[in-house]
Amino acid sequence: MNMLKKEILTLINFLQDRDYSIRKLSQILFSKNIFKARSWQSLKEKISELPDENELLDKIKEILSDEYDRSLKFGKKAVCFFDIAFLTEENIQELEERLREEIEKNKETEYSIRFPYLIPKDILEDQSTDLFCVSEESQNNELTKFWVCGRKSFRKRKEFILGETPDEIQDYFLEFDVGLYDELVAIRQDFKQLVSYFTINRKDRIITLYSDATAITSQSDMDYLSEKFFSHILRIYPILSAARKKNIGNAIRALYEEDIGRVTSFSHYTDSGSVKDERLDRRSSKEDLRLEIYHVNGMEAIASQTEFHAIEKKWESAFETDLFEPTISLSYKSFLDGATRISACYIAEISDCACQEDLDTLTNKIFQFS
Repeated sequence: MNMLKKEILTLINFLQDRDYSIRKLSQILFSKNIFKARSWQSLKEKISELPDENELLDKIKEILSDEYDRSLKFGKKAVCFFDIAFLTEENIQELEERLREEIEKNKETEYSIRFPYLIPKDILEDQSTDLFCVSEESQNNELTKFWVCGRKSFRKRKEFILGETPDEIQDYFLEFDVGLYDELVAIRQDFKQLVSYFTINRKDRIITLYSDATAITSQSDMDYLSEKFFSHILRIYPILSAARKKNIGNAIRALYEEDIGRVTSFSHYTDSGSVKDERLDRRSSKEDLRLEIYHVNGMEAIASQTEFHAIEKKWESAFETDLFEPTISLSYKSFLDGATRISACYIAEISDCACQEDLDTLTNKIFQFS
C-alpha cells in the first residue's frame, strides 16, 4: 500500500475515533462526485481497491483532511461562559503569559507533539487523566484561543449467550459454574481523546469553554467535562476562582420566540411540576415544531404562561449547504446551592456546524439571549 493510501486510512481512523457520521461523510464524498460508503469498513475497502495512481486519492485525502479539521473546530461542543469582568487588563496579560508557559512546559508531551492529530490508541491508554494546554491562536486583538487536550475513559458493555461463543471461551467460563444458556456481560475499558479549546474575550470580559463533546452522551458528562476543564485553567491561574458561570437559561424562551430557524424539540413544566416533552417525529423531521397543530393547540391552552425547560433548534448553515444544519440544545437542570435547590442552565450543546461563522453565530446568539 502506498503512502497516500496510508495517510487516507489514518484520516478515516481519526474521523471514526471522533464519532464522525459515516452517513454524512458518504454524502459529502458523493456530492464531490466520489463514491458512497455504507460503513467505515466499506469505505476502507473502497480506498484499498483503488489503483495507487488514481487521481481520486488526492481528492479524497483533501476532503477527509477538511472534515477532520471541521470536526475539531466546529464539531459537537459543550459551550459554557465564565464572567471575568473583575480582571484588569494586566490580569488578562498575566493569565495569557501563564498559559504560554504551560504550552512550553507541555511541548514534549504526546498531545503537543502530534497536535492537531490524535494520539494512537495504544499510546493514549498510557496517558494520565490530566489535561494539557498545547497550542495558542491569536484570532484578533480582542480574542485569543487556547487548545487543551486530554482523554475520557468510559466502559463499553456487551451482552452475550455463552453457548454462542467459541469453544475455548466456553471452556474458560464453565469453570465458574456458568451454563451454556446463561447470559453474560462483558465490560471493556475504552478511551477517547478530547481536543477542546477556550477563548479569552478582552472586550466582553468573558472566558468561553468549547469542550469537545465527542463520546459525551449525558448532561452529567457535559457538566463534569466543563468543570474539569475550568479547574485546569484555575490551577494555572488561581485568581480565576472569582469567575462565575453565566446562567443562560433565559435563552431557551428567547430561542423559542425567535422567528428564524426551526424548533425540533421542546419541553416545558406542567402545573403538577412535571416536564412535558415534545419532539418532531421522523416524518416531520424537516418541519418546525412550533407550527404543528398539536403544539399550537397545546400552547394556546396554557396561554404560553408555562416555564420553559429545554429546547433544540436548528438553522441553515452560512456555508450554504444542505449537509449541515447548525444546532443548539439547551436544558435547565436542578442544582444544590448550599441548602437551597435551584434551577439553572449553564451549558449549551452546539453541533453540526459547517464553518466558523456557524459556530460564532450560535455562540453569540446564546450569549446575547441570556
